[in-house]
Amino acid sequence: MNRTLKNPGFYIINLLFFATAFSYFFGIANHILFFQENNHLFIFSKFYLDDYFTQPGGLLVLTGKFFTQFYFHAIIGVIILATTLTLPAILIYHINKHLLPHSQLSLPLMIIPPFLLLLMQTHYYHMLEFNFGFLLILFFFYIYLTFLKNKTSYVPLILFPLVYYFIGVYAWILIMMLILLNLFYKKGNERFINSSILLGVAVITVIFSKKVLFFQPFEQLITYPFPSVENKNHHLFLYITTGFIAVYPLITKALTTFRTKLHQSKFIGTAAVVVIFGFSIFSLFNSYNNQTSRVIQLEKMVLDEEYNQAINFHEKYPSQNLIAQYFYNIALSETDQLASRLFYGRQDFNVNALILPWNEEHLNWGAHFFYTVGLINEAHRWAYEEMIVYGYRPQNISLLAKTNIINGNYKRAYKYVDILKNTAFYRDRGNEYEELLADTTLIAVHPEFGLKRNIMPQDDFFTEIVSPQNNIPKLLQSNPENQKAFEYMMAWFLLSKNVEGIINNLPKLNNLNYNKIPRHIEEATLAYTNSTGENPDLGGLTISNETILRFNQYISDFKQTRQNPSTQKNIMQNKYQNTFWFYFHFK
Repeated sequence: MNRTLKNPGFYIINLLFFATAFSYFFGIANHILFFQENNHLFIFSKFYLDDYFTQPGGLLVLTGKFFTQFYFHAIIGVIILATTLTLPAILIYHINKHLLPHSQLSLPLMIIPPFLLLLMQTHYYHMLEFNFGFLLILFFFYIYLTFLKNKTSYVPLILFPLVYYFIGVYAWILIMMLILLNLFYKKGNERFINSSILLGVAVITVIFSKKVLFFQPFEQLITYPFPSVENKNHHLFLYITTGFIAVYPLITKALTTFRTKLHQSKFIGTAAVVVIFGFSIFSLFNSYNNQTSRVIQLEKMVLDEEYNQAINFHEKYPSQNLIAQYFYNIALSETDQLASRLFYGRQDFNVNALILPWNEEHLNWGAHFFYTVGLINEAHRWAYEEMIVYGYRPQNISLLAKTNIINGNYKRAYKYVDILKNTAFYRDRGNEYEELLADTTLIAVHPEFGLKRNIMPQDDFFTEIVSPQNNIPKLLQSNPENQKAFEYMMAWFLLSKNVEGIINNLPKLNNLNYNKIPRHIEEATLAYTNSTGENPDLGGLTISNETILRFNQYISDFKQTRQNPSTQKNIMQNKYQNTFWFYFHFK
């Protein structure tokens, strides 16, 4: 400790690293914390906790999930994450006091694992428990060096099964470190005997776990809970991190063979630190995926019901991702702007960004469309299937509570409300829903649930799964006053360039109490009249003079630019990209 206090570089490097991690995840990569917090719901109940005690490594995952729930509050979450990433550097520095004393290379060595973990953490599926796994390897190794190295060799053998039970597969990396420590830092036959015993105890522990304790598949016992992120960069950094830590005693032993003067060692150490920082920060920002960030941020805004913020965000920072455009359309619908603002944001996927098809890839998000248009039973089915496949998540449990409340299934709703009440950060939501269940007359006047009840189908019909768009006419036939379903139908016609479908449904405007025609429907109507010479029935409404003037200008500009096809699209896009006419001609 005294040596640490005399080494300001130790504090400077760790503070710089902490500041780097904190700034990155609190700034441009804050979407990662939301994604991971929303990916799992931590529940304080026996039935939830019991599952994590049934296999080695379960307690490590449980610990990771416990701390991940605090990502709900961004500042707290970033502090937890940045601290977790920094702690390996502190442990390695103190490990080096035993393995690499008085070396200036201790500082660059200590920051390699933290930066590798930081680079892995840039992928949104790299969970906190993975960091804890590597952190605990170093912690147990440090405990061995500090307290157990000179004790009887039976102590670590007795403790290994407990360590394996807690951290699972990471215990094998620890065994590798201990074996290499014995082979290269001890002398005589003792090093071979201890190494053989360590390996034997590890193998016996796994066999005993499979045959007697947990009855888990062998593959599960030797791989859980190691990361399995499908990303080549993550794989690369994971293998480097695992290898670096596993053979760390060998690395330190090799470095002790080098003999350099003190000032040369200082130069090499300082240069190595600068190079590692520079390369890591470059890689950090190079790995940032702007499109992924926008998708997750849009999802967060929609789940938080910040619909206008989501609309403005997508229009200011347009995303080329299907799911992002899907959430943009959800936000438009929830604010009754789907038929008047559809083309203000990017629409690159035709009708596919309106309704997601039924498959595992879209299971996380598909329910939102059905909930928005009032097909509550189908929204419930999607949410329930998501819960079965992916487990408890804030969004699927909340949606299951809401759909059961709206449908009047109050006893079933209590089940999901109780789950929310047994969480740290969704308890208030659960209490709100419980108040509605205590006095169900409040549901009809609830600003969200009352509206959804009003637009629900009034008659039963079979929901189509393969072609979900066919449910919209059925919903309108069952409940002609469902304006959201009407606008989704019109948006489908707009994006599929089915102008006749729009014209045939114009009389419904009067039944839906529109006081003016939505902008994009006006644009489609003028295009129809211009090409056919017919004036369709507008349900007693009229097209605004503003839209007529804009259409006349569009026709004039279109004819002028047609002389130069190579530049026509760009010229027209600059002036008319937010119109149905531009989409019709150029998309």
